[in-house]
Amino acid sequence: LFSYAGLILQDSDITDSMDSRYVLNLATKQAKGDASFSIDGKDYRNIASFMNHTCCEENVQASRILCNHFDLRFPFIVFKAKTNIPPQTELCWNYGEKLQNCICSFCSR
Repeated sequence: LFSYAGLILQDSDITDSMDSRYVLNLATKQAKGDASFSIDGKDYRNIASFMNHTCCEENVQASRILCNHFDLRFPFIVFKAKTNIPPQTELCWNYGEKLQNCICSFCSR
């Protein structure tokens, strides 16, 4: 479908005062001492930042791929449809954490 876009930051540069709603960790297995990185999609983003969260029943899946390089610290985050998604259907994926005040269809039951 598309990839996640944003500014790449070293995790050590991310502070509690930052708006973390659009920060996506690029965590992969790393050598000891290697810095870890995240993508901050707050100011520089694309359509991927408008997807919504669901604790279950996601129709989109995130995957890490390497393209144009072999540096495991900087994978592209791409989103693929898990099934055929009909037109006008909300795109949802699991952010990987339980959100406070989650209003997805599973949590609001």
